Amino acid sequence: MNKVKIQFIFKWYDLWIGFFYDKKKNWIYFLPLPTIGIIIKLPNRISKERLKIYYKYKNGDITYDEYIEQRKELENKYRTDNL
Repeated sequence: MNKVKIQFIFKWYDLWIGFFYDKKKNWIYFLPLPTIGIIIKLPNRISKERLKIYYKYKNGDITYDEYIEQRKELENKYRTDNL
């Protein structure tokens, strides 16, 4: 399963202090001091919904074509939500 990952960073060009949430990657950046910070990498939001579709396909509830179509719809949903 997906887990939260924490990464420490030092970027000489990041001269800001505070929080930033990257919706596309689902990461939280926290820089308590300029250039020094932490990235909190949260699990991908789409994975549980993708698994539900996959299990429907594996159990024979939907065809392969329906599986592909539902995955594309799911990807498009999150692509437009994150803009």
